[in-house]
Amino acid sequence: MRFAAAVLRAVLWLATTVALAVAIPAAWLQCNVVSEGGYAALAQRAAADPALQSAAADELTNRAAALVAARNGGRQPVDSAELHGAAAAFTAGPAFPASFAEANRAAHRWLFTGDAAGGSWAVDVAPMLREASMQPILRSHNVKVPPALTVPLTASAPKTLRPGRLSPL
Repeated sequence: MRFAAAVLRAVLWLATTVALAVAIPAAWLQCNVVSEGGYAALAQRAAADPALQSAAADELTNRAAALVAARNGGRQPVDSAELHGAAAAFTAGPAFPASFAEANRAAHRWLFTGDAAGGSWAVDVAPMLREASMQPILRSHNVKVPPALTVPLTASAPKTLRPGRLSPL
């Protein structure tokens, strides 16, 4: 009888350990990846990473330069160093984390809802280009940021990565 009780305790201990090993990562995923608010908060914390800030500044510089070129037909060159400086100031500043979180909130919605506009996984960077640090240089070139300026997140999304493909637990 004692042997059976010891085996039962060992089996229950093992089952509890396995359940915890599964439950803790699942709870983290639910709070930080599946939950839109958790995902946005995770993105907001990630926005403090200098490498991410640099990459975002590069992308904003490219998008702003394209807007300037489209506006003036390439007749009036834009100082890309000045544009990059403004973009870098924005991404290193206090407004970037919230803007980055909002962009990621939209990307999260694309994955978890079937009513996404367009077929590509993209984020809208127009709100970032409307930030105060970017406006003086864009205004000097008579550029008005369009209502939406989407940037694809992947060149070609795998077939499993489609709007509404994922669902909350």
